[in-house]
This record gives sequence, structure tokens and C-alpha cells, in this order.
Amino acid sequence: MTTNSTNEKQIGGNHYTQPGTIQPWEIIEKNNLDYWAGNVIKYILRAEKKHSDPSLQLEDYEKGRHYLDYLIERKRKQYEASKGNSSRNQ
Repeated sequence: MTTNSTNEKQIGGNHYTQPGTIQPWEIIEKNNLDYWAGNVIKYILRAEKKHSDPSLQLEDYEKGRHYLDYLIERKRKQYEASKGNSSRNQ
């Protein structure tokens, strides 16, 4: 019995199994990205590979932007909170 790597298997389409395609999780894992950054990568990479319909491609790009907007918002809040904490410690 042979077992295929999960990188060789695609559930629900073939947009990640095309020659030369890298699974988004490979990029996410190797770069230690969090959930939100990982979803930005996922939606951007799959948009044109998964969908031939331009409206669906745009939807995936918008989903990626939505995650990016949320990520920026989170990072901004963290930065502001750390700035406030450092000024109180002085």
C-alpha cells in the first residue's frame, strides 16, 4: 500500500496540484505566518488558479484584502498598546 503526501492530494479542485504550484501551507509554515497572514497568502495564490470567472477571482482578492485589513488593524492596536506601555514605564 502506498501513501501519498498530503501535498500531492487536493480535495475540491486541482488549483494546488498543477505543475509548479506550491501549497499555501508550505509558505505559511516555512515563514511561521499566523492565521490572518496565512489566509492573505491563501486567497491571493488561489484566486486565478481556482477561478476562471473574473468575478470569483475578484472575490478571492477581496477576501485576501479583508484578512490583510484585519491583520493591519490588529498589529496597529498591538503597536499602540506597546507604545502606551513603554511611555508609562519611563
